[in-house]
Amino acid sequence: MDNVYKALIKPLEPRTLASWIHSGKNGFLVIDVRGPDYRYGCVRGSINIPSNEFDSNIPKIISEYTPGVDTFVIHCMRSQIRGPRCARKLIRYLLLNTEAKDDLTKLPNIYLLQGGLKRWNELYGNDPSLMEPIP
Repeated sequence: MDNVYKALIKPLEPRTLASWIHSGKNGFLVIDVRGPDYRYGCVRGSINIPSNEFDSNIPKIISEYTPGVDTFVIHCMRSQIRGPRCARKLIRYLLLNTEAKDDLTKLPNIYLLQGGLKRWNELYGNDPSLMEPIP
C-alpha cells in the first residue's frame, strides 16, 4: 500500500515553488517537517510541524487549512526521509478520513520539495522574499 501513497506524491522543483510565492498564488501550504534544524531558517510563509509530531497534528492541519488549501508542499532538510514519510502519512490520513476515500478527485495535491531546504537555501538563501530567518 505504501507504493500507492508514493505514487500520489508529486515532485516539486524549487523554482516552481519560488514562482508560486512571487506570484502570490493562493491555495497552497508549505509544511516544513524539520525538528531542531528548523531554527536555521525556513521557506517564507511555511509552517513548521516536526516529523515526530506530524501524525498527531494531521487533523489540525486538515481542519485549519483544508478549506482554502488544495495543495500541500512538504519538505525536510533534503526531502529524502522525513518529508516523504510525512507526505505518505498525510495521504494515508486523507484517504481514510476524508471525502477523498470515496472520490479521489477530492484529494488535494501533495508535493515533495525536491532537494528540501538544503537545495532551497542554495538557490534562495539570500532572498528575503523567499527565505525567512527564525528569530
